[in-house]
Amino acid sequence: MQMCYFPNMEERALYYSSKLISSQLKVAQGYEKLKPVIVIVILNKSIFPYEEHIGETKTIIKGKEEYEVMKKQKFYFIELEKYRKQKFNPEDKVSQWLAFIDGEDKERTSVAMKKNKEIKKANEEYEYLTGEEEIQRIAELKEKWERDYNSGVQYGYDSGYEMGIEEGIKKGIQDGIEEGIKKGMQDGIEKGMKNGIEKGIIQGENKREREIAKDMLKKNLDIDLISDITGLSKEEINNLKKS
Repeated sequence: MQMCYFPNMEERALYYSSKLISSQLKVAQGYEKLKPVIVIVILNKSIFPYEEHIGETKTIIKGKEEYEVMKKQKFYFIELEKYRKQKFNPEDKVSQWLAFIDGEDKERTSVAMKKNKEIKKANEEYEYLTGEEEIQRIAELKEKWERDYNSGVQYGYDSGYEMGIEEGIKKGIQDGIEEGIKKGMQDGIEKGMKNGIEKGIIQGENKREREIAKDMLKKNLDIDLISDITGLSKEEINNLKKS
C-alpha cells in the first residue's frame, strides 16, 4: 500500500512482480511449475486519467484484442482517492474492504464492519494486537514521514535549479526529494539525480517499515501479520528478530 505518490509506480510494481516470478523455480524445475503472480497496488493518490478506482491489466496480441496472453502475471491498481469520490455500495464486498483499508470515512467503515463479519473480526484483531498507543505511534510516524517528504519536495524545487548533477545526487539520496528536484532542475541534472533519489526513497521506506516491525516483534505479534502490515518478507523479519 503506497500512501504517497512516487514516480515510476508501474515500473516498481513490475519489478516486484518479476522478482516473485523469478524466485519460484529451483534448479532444473520446468517453467510449467510457475504459479500465477497477482500484484495489488493500493494507492492513496490517483495516477491514471480514467474515472474508475480499480484498474486491471491484461496482456493481448496486437490486433487480436480478444486473445489474452501472459495470464500468470496480473496487476490491479486501486486508487483510494477516486474510491472516496464514488458512491459507496454497502453490499459490495470489495467496497467494504476498501472502506476498512482506507479508514477515511468512519461511517463507511462502520457499515462495512456491520455487513461483513470478516472485516469486523479483522478490525478487532488489529486493535487487540496493536493497541491504541501503538496505532497512535504508527500514525505519528506516518504523519512525520509525509511532512518531512513534502518539506523536502518544496526545498528541492527551490534549490534544485541551481544545483549541479553531483549536488543533485547528494541531496536526492539524503532527503528523498525526487519530485521537487525533477521540476526545478534542467534535463541534464535530472539524469544524474534519478538513481540517487530512488535509493534515498527506498532506504527511507525500508527504515520506517523495519522500525514498525521491531516494535511489533517486541509485542510478540505473529510474523505473518507483521509481514502483511509492513510489507517486509518473513526472512527480513526473522533477521530483525535475531538482531
